[in-house]
Amino acid sequence: LRLLQKVLEEKNIDFQITLIPQPWQFAEEQNALKPFYGFKDFLLPRGGLEDHLHHFCHQQGIPFLPLYPAFAQHKVTSSERLYFTFDGHWTPAGHRLAAQTIFDLLPPQNQAIE
Repeated sequence: LRLLQKVLEEKNIDFQITLIPQPWQFAEEQNALKPFYGFKDFLLPRGGLEDHLHHFCHQQGIPFLPLYPAFAQHKVTSSERLYFTFDGHWTPAGHRLAAQTIFDLLPPQNQAIE
C-alpha cells in the first residue's frame, strides 16, 4: 500500500482506501448465509481488520473511507437486504448504499460527476 501511495502521489492521483463490510458481521445476514457457508452459531465482530487498516491508513496519511458504520446504521433503520442470501455479494441496495457512502465521504473536489 505504501508503494502504491508513493506511485500515485508522483502522478498527482488521490488515493483512498475502504474495506467492504462482510455479511457475517450482521446477525440476520449471517443467519441467511449459514446454509451456503456452513456457518455455526457465531458472529464475527467488525473490529480487527477494519480497525487495523484504519489505523495503518491514519499513520500513512491515506484517507480511509469506512463503510461499516453506514451498513450497520442501515441494518437498524431498514429491513432491506444488503447482501444476497445465496452467496453473500451485495444486492442492488448494498451497491447503492456503498456508492452513496463513498461519495459522501470523498472530499468535494473528488465528487465531480460528468
